[in-house]
Amino acid sequence: MTACTLLRKVLQEINRQISTQAEHLRTQNILLKPREEKYQLRIRVFEALATGTSEKIQDFHGFVGVLQMFYLLRFSLNQIWIFICD
Repeated sequence: MTACTLLRKVLQEINRQISTQAEHLRTQNILLKPREEKYQLRIRVFEALATGTSEKIQDFHGFVGVLQMFYLLRFSLNQIWIFICD
């Protein structure tokens, strides 16, 4: 076997291995694409939940503020009642 023939065989084997690796990468990309989309969907859902949660917390703080206002009003009315009735 001459040096040229040996070199040609080595180059053919290198090209074959590169083609095989490229095909494996394409296959992995095809398999991973749906998984990536699934996780992107989950991320969007969690972001929406987090946004909704912060809005609910603000609503809750508003509700607590209203309850505190009614409590103070009731307390004040009780104090006035005690003052008037005693």
